[in-house]
Order: sequence, then C-alpha cells, then structure tokens
Amino acid sequence: MVNIVPFEADGTAQHSLATELLGTNEAGIAQTDEAIRDVAGAVYSAGGETVTAGLHFAILSLVLHPEVQKRAQAEIDRIVGRERLPDFSDQSSLPYVGAVFREIMRWKTAVPLGLPHAVTQDDEYEGYHIPRGASLISVFNDHFPNRAMLHDPEKYPDPHAFKPERFLREDGTLNNDDVQIAFGFGRRICPGIHIARSSLWIMIASLLATFRIEPAKDAAGREIPINEDRVEGIVSTPVGFECSIVPRDAKARALLDSLA
Repeated sequence: MVNIVPFEADGTAQHSLATELLGTNEAGIAQTDEAIRDVAGAVYSAGGETVTAGLHFAILSLVLHPEVQKRAQAEIDRIVGRERLPDFSDQSSLPYVGAVFREIMRWKTAVPLGLPHAVTQDDEYEGYHIPRGASLISVFNDHFPNRAMLHDPEKYPDPHAFKPERFLREDGTLNNDDVQIAFGFGRRICPGIHIARSSLWIMIASLLATFRIEPAKDAAGREIPINEDRVEGIVSTPVGFECSIVPRDAKARALLDSLA
C-alpha cells in the first residue's frame, strides 16, 4: 500500500518517472494520482524478488570465496576507511568491489531465462512465420539463454569458476563488460536495471564493509557443507544453505551501533 500525501510542487524535485508522470497532468494528459502512485510503486515492487535473489547469490558467492571477500574488504578499508559505510560517490574508486558485483551477476544469474514477449504483428525470421500475438522466448542450445551467454567459454574462460578479476584490466580498472545481458537485451531489457544495479551494489559494498560471511558450524565445531545448487524458475534462487554473518571486528560493530 502506497499512501497519497497532498503536496505542492516547489520546483526542486529531481527528474524521475514520478515527476514525468505528474507532468503529464499539467500537459493535459489525464493521469489519476492513484495511477501515478501505482506505476511508481510497481518499479520497486516488481524488482523486489529479483534483487533479493541477487543478494542471496551474493552471500553464497562470498561465503564460498573468502579470499575474494578479504580482498574486497581491504579495498574498502583503504579507500573508504572504517568510520563510515561506502556510498555511491565511492563506486568509481572501488574497482575490485565492482568486479565482485559483476562476477556475482554473471556466475549466479538471478533471472536466467528472461521473459516471453508477444509480437504485435506478423513477422518472418529465417524462414519461420511468426503470427501476431505469438509468445517468443530465446533459448540457446537447450539452456537458459541469459545464463548460457554469461557462461560462454569463449567470452568467459573457465566460466564456472568465480573470478572477479576477469572484469579488471591490467591496470586494475574495470573493463567495459558490465554484464548487461543479466538484465535482458534490446528494447525489452529490464526497465528497472538502474535501480537493481544500484541497490545490489550498495548492499554488497555495505555488507563487505561491516561483516564477515563464514560457513556455519555444527555443535562439534565442524563447518557445515554449503549446497551450491539453485531452485530454477523465472527467478532463480539458491537452495537453503547455512552461513554465519558477524561483524568483522570491534570497529565494524561500533559503526553498526552508530547507525542503529
């Protein structure tokens, strides 16, 4: 439920979907406040499941690769320090964290299949007639298309290995591969790509800055094996796994306490 609060524009709002829709009323295009509210809210709610799945895969990736976790934390400590959380102004100064984010999106794709789309008019493609209204979905060699492209061994050598450095140039800067294919392609790319990217990056960076993610242990002190399998679907999620998420140290705990 999104409540409507009466307001009066003062000209300071940043350009956004909501301000664009509100502007259509002034232009004489009828839009009810309820419709504008629902459309703006849907942008966030529609991505809730996929962003949550992405965060779960991030935790799985980090608990399985402690050396990656430590290197990313060292970069954050060096650039950001220990007195605050990373913010978006730090993003360009944290290339390894960016590489970790991209590798998570590539290695464990949260939306491996994409969504079907219907054609609006009759079409022909490589000798096949596609009638108006037919639903189409891309498939590559009997694999989920987005996942298949992100695991192409020609583009990503050793594709099933978790290697953030594949997104770094020799000088340590990020390369031009932003794994956009994880969000689809063409005109039908996910309209929430920017929100999803920003949300996941800031969550991963904040998690790395403050917590250690380690395998859980049983009553005898033995590490509990982690199941890397996933539940397949339009949105893919990890199967249940246990891990321990604890403050990195006293400095991290103090920072968390100051934010509570």
